[in-house]
Amino acid sequence: MLVLIAFCICITTGAVFVYKYINTHQHNKITSDPLYNVALTADVDSLAVNKKARDMMVYNKGKLLKKYKISLGAQPVGAKHFEGDNKTPEGNYYISVKNAGSKYHKSLGISYPNESDRRLAKKNNRLTGGDVMIHGIPNGYKGKVPDYVGIDWTAGCISVTDSQIDELFAHVKMRTPITILP
Repeated sequence: MLVLIAFCICITTGAVFVYKYINTHQHNKITSDPLYNVALTADVDSLAVNKKARDMMVYNKGKLLKKYKISLGAQPVGAKHFEGDNKTPEGNYYISVKNAGSKYHKSLGISYPNESDRRLAKKNNRLTGGDVMIHGIPNGYKGKVPDYVGIDWTAGCISVTDSQIDELFAHVKMRTPITILP
């Protein structure tokens, strides 16, 4: 299945695939950092995403509780500005929706676009897009979860595994701030 996905991506994105494949396998190697492997047991009061490292960190009262390896939009470099650019936003947002019935297992909606995003889109006579979320794997997927892990495949969302979104869904409240860094 991974070969089929790779073939399809390669056809649609050409040389970009080679770059993504190499970077995917570099940033998604199993790490010895214990913060990737601990169970999340406390509520989360803030989240931070480092897009370049493909890491999401969760905090409570300033203490780092856990790290997650993430997948991003299919065009991960740069901030999301317009609908259809397949980029993940950069900036300060908050969790605006909790959806237990998402088509990606479960999801936590991110408040993109913010006022700055809307101004930029209006200035360029474009739409901002929306529905940016932290979510799991597509419902009904019958392949192996690693087919989606570490590959930048979303339309601008942040993806984790289903078990990880279950954990986040239980511990992240509405209006929890999230900072997304380049």
